[in-house]
Amino acid sequence: MSHVRATKFIVNLVVGLALMGVSLPGQRCVADEPVTVPSAPRLLPDDAIGYIRIENVEAFRKGFAESSVGRMVQDPKMAPLASDLFQTLAELFRQIGDQMDVTLEELLAIPRGQLAAALVMVDGPEEEDQNVGEDTSVKDDSPDAIRRRLAKQRRRQYQLGGLIFIETGTSDQALKRILDRYQAILKRSGYVLRNETIAGTDLTRLIRTGDQSDQIEIFSRDGMTVIGIGPGTAAAALARWQGTDDQPTLAESTHFTHVMTPCIGAEDTLPQITFFFEPYVLAERLIMRSGNAFLILPIFQSLGLERLQGVGGSVFQGGEAFEDITHVHIAIDPPRDGLLGVIRPLEGDTNPPSWVSDDVTSYTSVNWNIAKTYENFGKIVDRFNGVDRPLDAGGEDERTFRRQMDSRFKRLDLDFQTEFIDQLDDRIVSIVQFTKPHPPNSLSFLTAFQLRDAQAMTITIDKLADVASNVLTVDAFGSTKIYSLRPRDASRELRGPERLFPRYAAIIDQWLVLSDRRESLERAIRTDAGTLPSLATSLEYGLMVSELGGQLRGEKPFYLSFSRSSDFLRQFYDFTGSSSTRAFLDSRGESQEFLGRMGALLKRNELPPFDQFKDYFAPTGSFGYNEPGGIHFGTFTLRPE
Repeated sequence: MSHVRATKFIVNLVVGLALMGVSLPGQRCVADEPVTVPSAPRLLPDDAIGYIRIENVEAFRKGFAESSVGRMVQDPKMAPLASDLFQTLAELFRQIGDQMDVTLEELLAIPRGQLAAALVMVDGPEEEDQNVGEDTSVKDDSPDAIRRRLAKQRRRQYQLGGLIFIETGTSDQALKRILDRYQAILKRSGYVLRNETIAGTDLTRLIRTGDQSDQIEIFSRDGMTVIGIGPGTAAAALARWQGTDDQPTLAESTHFTHVMTPCIGAEDTLPQITFFFEPYVLAERLIMRSGNAFLILPIFQSLGLERLQGVGGSVFQGGEAFEDITHVHIAIDPPRDGLLGVIRPLEGDTNPPSWVSDDVTSYTSVNWNIAKTYENFGKIVDRFNGVDRPLDAGGEDERTFRRQMDSRFKRLDLDFQTEFIDQLDDRIVSIVQFTKPHPPNSLSFLTAFQLRDAQAMTITIDKLADVASNVLTVDAFGSTKIYSLRPRDASRELRGPERLFPRYAAIIDQWLVLSDRRESLERAIRTDAGTLPSLATSLEYGLMVSELGGQLRGEKPFYLSFSRSSDFLRQFYDFTGSSSTRAFLDSRGESQEFLGRMGALLKRNELPPFDQFKDYFAPTGSFGYNEPGGIHFGTFTLRPE
């Protein structure tokens, strides 16, 4: 989850600068009086595959401005860089914006209230001769033509469409200009324009010549513009809005309610962002569109993925104690077999072990039935390989995944099942730290497995080191053995994913700890010995845990994570300001305009020391708990004092 948090901060920074650009000095954005329009789920069919929705864009902008990143961007020391970045983005956007007759400022200011996008299923035209502009007097009956027609019919039968909802209030001039330009481009590309009025609302259809299944529909009502991709998409949404369609909507779907209730009802206020997605339905639809559904679909169904009912989520902004709270619920019908059989969370201890130092950037603990996951994963592999698992007269089939793994380790005189899998005690801990003073590539990872018998695992690894002494070396740090994986080419510098691969291991207390850096492993050993302070005694960690109880609502977590948000942003901050980054931008700037502009921007603006901004950030906590109907995850960021 650590890389996800890092990505989240980078995206928040870039998107936030753009969103706040509409409110930078010298610019003004005034919201219209609120107009009551239906929420997207009330305009979507009950079988919609998924959607994402911002409740109110103006409120979302305000919430971002009050967030850690937003306040940092507005800091007087950072404001010149933020303003310069927005102007640079505006200039780069002008090449696209001129085609649509809109500036970046106008584009970002278009949504004032609700903003949503959805993926829906579409019923294609029943008759091919309904295609607009297509000459059907001559029909090609060659084998290739027949195959093309069958493929086209299959795509229509299982067509996917989309809906976009943009609430602008009365300030819709910029959006109208964009849509007018877009319609002109489509008409030049062979689309036919059709206009009609439905109960007082004008609906525009753009139909591709020769393929009626390729349509775009647009209408505006009560300050909201709806754009439909696919035949009948926007027209159906309009019928639901007008109350002339008696079919149930997504908001009325019990399935949708089952997935979303744990997310929407998790807090006392309404969420600013909600999303819903049915991955199995989408995958099934895509398979049916392909020409190999008869082969792929049975295998897909045998994995039991139809029990994955859906994924829902929500984001809440603001509050006295929290800056933001995110909930994600994965609804799963029991029993969990097939591919879902590998999902085996367990309740258990989530407190930091004694070797976790208090200066870590993130700490994650997961309780998981490793042996059951390994067993069920083997069953899936065997099923794909067409291997029968039942025992025969000579024992289990030699081709099974378990037998294949055992045979590989028998060459090393080891029993993989008993000497590795059976020794793991159903808990995994991972850590991310940065070496000081945060040079490039300073990110370090540790992953640890709790052991049932540390002495037995020591004997196993020593045996492995004896057999593979050419690649695995052993030395000591104090009284603790450190096992090192020797690189194939010691003279070559490790880069990218290869550098992050665990190359060092040690057994600390009752844990097998793996790391990509020896110094991180040594730090864990020193912390366990009591020479360095541990995370368990950290005030920041204690503050996060004290707020966790209210989020769990009596549930026992299998997953807990703690992170220092400022450390992740510091890594991006230092990377941006490093001499190597600027040299890279200079070397590529001549051929790539965007990189050239970014390089020039950094030269014009000297980044102030990051320590001046670290007080804007507070710790982030994450949790997960298991229940019969699925798995629930949550993330919250505390508000800095």
